[in-house]
Order: sequence, then C-alpha cells, then structure tokens
Amino acid sequence: MKNAKTLMPALMALTIASCADNDIKDPTLSDDGKKTPLVVTAAIDGNAVSTRAKDKEFEKGDKLTAYIRHVTWDGTEDGARNSVTADKAPRLVTFTYNGGDLTEKDKNTNATTDLTVDGGLYWDDFSNSQSAATDLRTAGHYLQSYYGYCYNGGETNITTTLSEADGTLGWTVPAEQATTDIVKHADLLWSGEQTPVAYAHSNAVTGERSGLSLPYTHAMSEVTIIIKTSNGFDLTENAEPLKNTVVKLNNWNTVADLSAPDKTMTGSAPKQITMCKGEVSTTDNTAQCTYIAMTVPQTNLSIGNTLAQIIDADGNNYDIKVTEAIVKATAWGSQLDDETEGIDHGTAQSKGTSFGTTRAAEIPHGTGYKTRPGVHYTLTVTLNKVKVNVEASISTWTDVYAATSATTDFENDVVAFSFTDGTFSQSDAFTLYALNSKVVTADGLSAALAATTMRSTATYDAETKKWDCTPVLYWPNGNDALYFRAVATLKDGAYNAESSVAQGNDIVWATTAKHSGTDVTGADFSYEAGEAIKPRTGQIPLQMEHAMSRISMSLETVTGDAAVNLAGAKISITNLATTGNIDLATGFITPAGTVTDAIDAMTAPIEKLCVVPQTLADNAVIRITLADGTTYKAQLNLCTATTAEGTGGKITEWLRGKHYKYVITLQKEAVTLRVMIKDWTDTSGSGNANLEWD
Repeated sequence: MKNAKTLMPALMALTIASCADNDIKDPTLSDDGKKTPLVVTAAIDGNAVSTRAKDKEFEKGDKLTAYIRHVTWDGTEDGARNSVTADKAPRLVTFTYNGGDLTEKDKNTNATTDLTVDGGLYWDDFSNSQSAATDLRTAGHYLQSYYGYCYNGGETNITTTLSEADGTLGWTVPAEQATTDIVKHADLLWSGEQTPVAYAHSNAVTGERSGLSLPYTHAMSEVTIIIKTSNGFDLTENAEPLKNTVVKLNNWNTVADLSAPDKTMTGSAPKQITMCKGEVSTTDNTAQCTYIAMTVPQTNLSIGNTLAQIIDADGNNYDIKVTEAIVKATAWGSQLDDETEGIDHGTAQSKGTSFGTTRAAEIPHGTGYKTRPGVHYTLTVTLNKVKVNVEASISTWTDVYAATSATTDFENDVVAFSFTDGTFSQSDAFTLYALNSKVVTADGLSAALAATTMRSTATYDAETKKWDCTPVLYWPNGNDALYFRAVATLKDGAYNAESSVAQGNDIVWATTAKHSGTDVTGADFSYEAGEAIKPRTGQIPLQMEHAMSRISMSLETVTGDAAVNLAGAKISITNLATTGNIDLATGFITPAGTVTDAIDAMTAPIEKLCVVPQTLADNAVIRITLADGTTYKAQLNLCTATTAEGTGGKITEWLRGKHYKYVITLQKEAVTLRVMIKDWTDTSGSGNANLEWD
C-alpha cells in the first residue's frame, strides 16, 4: 500500500483459469509435457476504491493465498462437496504480485497476469489421470477454492496458526495503531468457499476462460472519526488546536477467531484502541483532522456508553457517547446488528447457514448493537468548548455479491398446525395490529399496541378462503416475534374494520389462539393464547371473541283477573354506561360515564341488544310502561338468575361475551322475573325476582 490514509471500501477478485497450451504466456510444462498449467489472473473490482492498491492496481509484493482442492459434487446447491485426498491432497497456494504493468487486454478488466506461483500450478497437481476415482476429467469431479486469506503484510497479527484443513485462523489487531502501516497490516482479507469448477480448456480464439473465481472481502471493520473544531476554538489565538489531540476507541474488539470457508467469526477482547492520526488542515478559522483504525467485528455498541474519547483538543477532553442519532437506520443502523439477534456478518452465504440474511432497512428498536465485517463506519464530530454535536454517516465495503438475493429460512417456521377457524362471508373485514415483542414487555403491551404503526385492514376473500391485508405486513426479520391483535364491528350481519365501543355495536376482538403443530424440522410446538409468534411462512391463527355483552327482555302476564294488557308496552333502563374503550391487549372494555336514559322506551320485546360490559349500579332501574300509562320498575342488580342446578345469585354485572335474557312476568298485584345467562347462543333457562311497581 502506498497511502493508507483514505482506507476506503474495497474487494478483490482472483481468477484461476485453465488454458490451452497456445493461450499461455511462457507456459512451464512438466517433463512429460502432458500436464495442463493453470494461468493465474488477479483482478481488483473496478467499482471499488481499494485500501490495498494505488490507482486500482495491486501493490508489488501482495500475497494472496487460496486453499485449492479436488472435490466430488453432484452439481446441486445443497450437494456435498467431498474432498478427494486418496491420491493428491489439497494444498494452500500462494500467489505473489510482481508489480508489472497491466497489459492492454488486462486494462479492460483492471486485471494482471504478473503473478508468481512457486513451482507452477497445474490441474494435475490435484488429480491422478490414471484413476477414474481421482481424475479431475471424470464426470462429477471438480476443482475448488475452499477458502482464502490475504494478510496484507500483517503476518505478525496471526495469533492462532492457520489450520489448513478447515480454514480457521486467529487474528489480533493492535491496540496501538499510531501509523498507517499498522492500520494496513491489520486489514485482513478473506474469501469463502467457492462454487466448484469443472475441468475445461479455454477457447484460444475468444479468450474465454473457465476457472475459479475468488472474491476477497474485508474481514475487519474500519472506523474513521473526523474531528472538526467550532464554537470556542479561535485559531488566531491557537493556530494548532488539534496538534496534540489523540482519539481512542473505547472497548472495541481486538481478537477474532475466523473460519473463512463459511465466512463466520467470533470477536472478543475489547480494548481501548489508539487511532492513527492524519494531517491537520485549517480553513476559515476551523481545524479538521481524520483518525482511522481497524477493529474486530461484533463489537458491542450500547446506547449511552462511551464510543470514543477525544483527548487534549486545545486542552479539552471529550467523551463521544453512542446515541440514537448514530444507530438510526440512515446513519450506522443499516449496517449494525441488534445484540439479541443472530449476528449477520453482511456477506452472502450459502443456504443453510445462520448468516447472510437480508436485513430490513429499519433495524429493530433496542439499546445494543454489534458491528459487522467489511463495513467502514464514519463519524463526524464537531467540537465546541461547551458541548459535542455528533453527526454520523456510513460507507460500506462492497463485494461482488452485493446485488445477490437470498432466501431466508425461518428457524421457527410453522408448516402445519391444528386450528379450526370460523365461518366468514365475502368482504368481512377487521383491523389487524402487530407489535414487535422486542420493543415492549407484556405489562406494557396495551399502550404499545395502541401506538403501533404496524397495522392493516384484513379483508376476507370467500373464493380463496384467505384474508388479504392492506397494507401488507412483513416480518421484520427471521428472529423477532410479533404480538397480534384484531378488532372488528358486526353490523348488518357483516364484520367491518371499525372499533367504536358503543351500545348497539357488536365489537369483536381477536388474539392469537392457543395452538400446536409441526415446524419445518418436523418437531412439535405449542403456543399459548396471546403469546408473541415467531416468524413463519404459515398462517397466524386468530381467535375471535365478543367483547360486548348482550341482553334480551320480554314480557309475560298471567291469565284471569290478574292479567294485564301487554300490547304497546315499552321497556327502558336508566343509568348505564353506553360507551367505553377497548384494551387491545386483553379485549376488556372500560366503561365511560353513565347515561341517565341509557335504554329509552323500546317497544317490548328487546331482542339481542349489545351493551357495554359493566358493573350494575344501584340506580340502574328497569322501567316498564304499559299503553294505559301504568308503570312498573325494578332495581336491575337485584334480579336473580336461575341455572340448571337451581337459583343462582344476583346479576350485579354484565360480562363480556355473555347474553342475558330477562323474562318479566307482570300481573296487577305482582311481578315476577326470570333471567337466563348464556354464552352468545340461544339457550333456555328460568328464574324469578320480585319487583316493586308504581
């Protein structure tokens, strides 16, 4: 590297191609002249700015390693790649760039063929052409780069020797990174397991080559902090306010245990890292300086903790705290991982690994986050003598797989469950509420559901027997569990997406049902009612319940002289709550204030009137007015219920989902009342109560 001060994102692609003899520059053949040589072409991505090359060319002396092996493979994505070691074992190959000029042909691809391999490199180095079981030219046999590393001159940073068979390596970045060379040597590159390539000669006419493609990407995280002076810093009094300024990262990981084949690692040993200081520039009474450092990914960044310390800026010291502004999605957030999730290293991975998932643009709310490999975190800090203003930006190290899509397999996906849904009609609808369980505790569920922005109108399609949501709701990722609740109002025999709690409305509330089933692995699972549901491709079962109470009142009389004329009789009830508010978490309704004439002079009988669940006060009175003006009345909470077992207690409250049927018997000198309670379906019952009359 000629200049490491910029240290911007980069990657390299290394191509190893098989070529016909007449398409090889000065080929070196074996003694028998029958082995096909491998010509090595190394290329730097033309769309990336490299920290390891000047003008997008390799630096002389760069060494790229690749562990090349002969494998058998069925050619399918999930097919096993079995190393063939019976004859010629895999080996770690080192390529050295000699610093020559690019050829005219290579300039079109920013590539160079000026690479040296000790002892040459041949297809037959990995095969025995005399045995079909170990011959690369036999169907089902391939050549593959299992992994690769580029130490960037930092071999002294290797703390656990490379295990060639499995590609694991221990790497430590220095805590003191005072020079650009130290930063450069800490910048480890890696390459993951590559798709195997079948043996083939190149086309000498067109120059097309069949070979191994090895994209190298950054395994570390780079941090850049730009310090600017502002209010209170007067360069006429002190022309060099940043002359002695030191910036130290606080508790950033320094040790990495890496596995290059599957691009996984663990980070540890957080320490204070002294950053490399660039040149100080001054413009319009403002001083500015850039500081850089390499760090090991998976560093914890918790909101409120100290991210870095600025020491001696014109005699002042500053602590940079991790703030919401730094971790929001438009700053660092889109390239950080929530600490409670499986770590996503931000690299394309093969199917079946726990990494490589595509994250949503907005990271889940939380207080702790982790850094990723291959990301350049940039922070601009404006210093004032009184306070510190922080603004954050990010630039990402790009690899050739950046545009590749991937399918995420939910770990807790549900493919089948036992649940019987209800009967619905075309265009029935309800309002669906969803809430990420990570942002709220169960105790605070009610308020969070009321405020959630994840809500949709679900409409029933009778033809497909499915609910269509507008707008569509998505799982935020493959890990976060969601709470679901729904509310609808039944009017004119149809459900609609309203939730106005008022007398006469049949409010229907839904929560996730208790259910069990089988996940993608075939394992049994179970959920309790109302529990947060983990991501799945299957359906979410909602269990609907009536949130209101229902009453019916009918009049009867006796025969003979005591009979009264019920024609035109009216029933009214005083002092009831007729409105209220529903708790989305529980479905319980809190009544609002009582209304004096709550049910006003309805002609008997009253049939299935929905009322607000509530405790019946002493001043809640049933009033029956006959056509001749005779009035009967009774205190509502003194009515006695009857059950199949006999007479029950007083009916002092109306409960959700219950249907109370009052049968009132009137006669000239006495009144009796039968009350029956039912669970929202017509049943029969009997009872009696004494009423006073006027």
